Amino acid sequence: MWLLTAVAVLVSGCSKPGSPSGPSGQGTSSTLAFTASPITTSAIEFVTALGQVNPPDHTLPTDHIYFYHRLNHPNAPVYDVVAPAGGTVSAILKGNDDKIYVSVTSSQTYYLGHVILDSSIRQGTQVAAGQRLGVTSTLSYGLDLGLVNRSVTQGFINAARYNDDSLHADAPLKYFDEPLRSTLYGLVTRTGPDKDGEINFDRAGRLSGNWFLDGLPVSSSTTFGSGPMQISFARDARTPANIIVAIGGTLSMTGMFGLGAGSPDPADVSAASGLVELPLIAQAFGAASGVMLVQFIDANTVRIETFPGATSGTAGFTGAAKIYRR
Repeated sequence: MWLLTAVAVLVSGCSKPGSPSGPSGQGTSSTLAFTASPITTSAIEFVTALGQVNPPDHTLPTDHIYFYHRLNHPNAPVYDVVAPAGGTVSAILKGNDDKIYVSVTSSQTYYLGHVILDSSIRQGTQVAAGQRLGVTSTLSYGLDLGLVNRSVTQGFINAARYNDDSLHADAPLKYFDEPLRSTLYGLVTRTGPDKDGEINFDRAGRLSGNWFLDGLPVSSSTTFGSGPMQISFARDARTPANIIVAIGGTLSMTGMFGLGAGSPDPADVSAASGLVELPLIAQAFGAASGVMLVQFIDANTVRIETFPGATSGTAGFTGAAKIYRR
């Protein structure tokens, strides 16, 4: 569990304000096939599956995977970043480091984050598989790889809250050609047979999934700065048998928590459950353990309050309780 905590703490934010909602282009191919690893496989320490959380920036399960190359070797050199597939550069986001979108087909676009792009790489540039795009950023411990596939739609309860990166997120590793696909899957730190991961834990009328602070505009629900106003109840991307509660902020407890012994599964908590007490076990950020109280107001609205240091028997909600909606 320590590795999970370290990974969550050390990853910097992976998307930026103004992230384009579904960059698109004609692409250069009729089918998607990744034929090159974005960084040399010898530099990859491990790969994470979809769905990792890292509040507040990634309070919701992430829609991309990570290729870690500096977590265990912070003094490692920068590495060349290459295009895993050919296509057209459809968008570039500039910040402390860069994020690049490459459209391969009319419906499939991949993106790489935490890159320092070469000056020759611009929007509209045609790139070939294996072509150098730039180098890894020293500001992050990993390189992001995401895939927007418009033939895939995640079944979030309120789809309007999500941009295309999340709404049409697909698992990228299955598109790599063999033997590279097996090599990369072998580096994924996830227990069980499913190495791709999952980002959507929404269940209608149940606590499981993503929630947003009352009043947060639908149009900005998943932008970079909205993390403090989000809560997610999800499965751990590394050990999916474990449940993770990610609290971005606003409440008196923030961070990433596990559930204590005897706690109900959020997938089983509904309006019929009444007032529910969830014991929280600190996972990261040194936050104190405590108790979360939850009660449904209606199928898409819940009242939530946290009590740092409490163990059980909380009397009930106070004026500090907050309302969250789908």
